[in-house]
Amino acid sequence: MEPMDLVDRAFQRAQHNLETALGDFPVQEMASRRPGGDAKSFDQILHHLVGCDLWFLSCAKIDTDDAPVTREQIEAGSAEELVAMARRLREYTLQKIHAAGPEALAERPEKYDYPTRLDLWLYAAEHEFWHAGQIQALPLLFAGG
Repeated sequence: MEPMDLVDRAFQRAQHNLETALGDFPVQEMASRRPGGDAKSFDQILHHLVGCDLWFLSCAKIDTDDAPVTREQIEAGSAEELVAMARRLREYTLQKIHAAGPEALAERPEKYDYPTRLDLWLYAAEHEFWHAGQIQALPLLFAGG
């Protein structure tokens, strides 16, 4: 398997996991509710997650001036808007990774302590899994179980 195939598979699996987490999530009911303490709300998790695609691209020294979503739009977005932004940004991110070419996967990221961009992208997918798990746990936390 080629390195770009690994990136594609990791992001496809992460996207599927996130879509599964979002599938039955009661967005209207729980968007800003927090389970308590320093726990994050659905809105906060989603704001972070959507913004991370742009952040990871900047770590990989990939220009995002033509991104379909701006940081300002992310910060101002409602939960429903953020779900749509997440989908658009994921497609954009994969297009940018592919446009940089497979040779770019061997380069060192600028802002993060990973040996290659391949490692950075695999971490980005793993990072999404963590937050999808948080989203899946929120209804259980509110239900007391």
